[in-house]
Amino acid sequence: MLPATLPEDVLRDRLAATDAAVLMKLGRHFPKARAVIEDLGLTGRAVLVQHASLPDQQVCPLAEAPAAVPYFSMILIPGKDAHV
Repeated sequence: MLPATLPEDVLRDRLAATDAAVLMKLGRHFPKARAVIEDLGLTGRAVLVQHASLPDQQVCPLAEAPAAVPYFSMILIPGKDAHV
């Protein structure tokens, strides 16, 4: 689990060093997090979750996500070998 509030270089290093991750606290940090994920070639595995466990929950592939998301959104990046 990583907070999207981390500096871009730290976020990039930590994502590059792991197979699976959860990024939380997106909000205004979403463009940075999305760019890092794209740069690392992880977009195809990444899923955006907004309003988790609430009646208005939304889940979509990161590639189809809107430009802005709420602070309490998260990105899930399953491991390469995960069966989802």
